[in-house]
Amino acid sequence: VTNLAEATRIESKRLKDERVELEQKLKSTVTNLAEATLESESLKASLDDIAKKQDETSRTLEELRQKLDLKQEELEHSQKRCEELVGQVDQLMTSEVDSSSEVV
Repeated sequence: VTNLAEATRIESKRLKDERVELEQKLKSTVTNLAEATLESESLKASLDDIAKKQDETSRTLEELRQKLDLKQEELEHSQKRCEELVGQVDQLMTSEVDSSSEVV
């Protein structure tokens, strides 16, 4: 009976030690999970911020493209107007040369 009592006591202590070890592992795992969850939430928030900034940048880029297109159209219109004015000046100079040569 003493051997049985001793064996029971040893087994009980072993199980108690194992339980303590498993509880520590569980606590550690829960702590690690909590930290990983916080880090994950932080990373998600960072990704959300990046996505917002990317959207803002895309909108700004599109606005700038539209402004550039308008300026390009204005430039083309100005170039055509300059060509028209140069043509008119050429005509005036040609007609002045023609009329001055007729007077002679």
